[in-house]
Amino acid sequence: MAVSSQQGLRLLTTHGALVQLHPFADAVAPARRVHPGVVRVTSLADSRIILSDPSQPNGGNLKIGPNGHRADWNGGRGPWARFEVAASTGHDGAVQLRSVGHLEAGRSHSP
Repeated sequence: MAVSSQQGLRLLTTHGALVQLHPFADAVAPARRVHPGVVRVTSLADSRIILSDPSQPNGGNLKIGPNGHRADWNGGRGPWARFEVAASTGHDGAVQLRSVGHLEAGRSHSP
C-alpha cells in the first residue's frame, strides 16, 4: 500500500513509532550495514526527531558527525543526533531527514 509524503511525515514524527528504513549500503564498506533496518523514533518539537536502534535499548542514537563523513549509533540528544523531517517529492511516502547539526552550522539547506 502506497502512502503519501504527509502520511510518511506523520508516521516519522510519531513518538515511539518503529519505522522500517529502505536499505542502503555504506559507500566505503558496502558489506557493512548502515542501519538496523527498523529504528525507534523519539519525537521532539518542530518536526525534529532522534532515531535509535530498538534492539539496543541502552545504546546511543544515530548521529552524523560534524564533518559529515561519519554516521554511528553513539549519539546523545545534541544537534548531531537530531534530524529535521520534511516532505520529499518523487516517491510515495518518502521524507527527507536533515541533520540539525549541519543545518545550524549552515552546511545544509531547507527546501
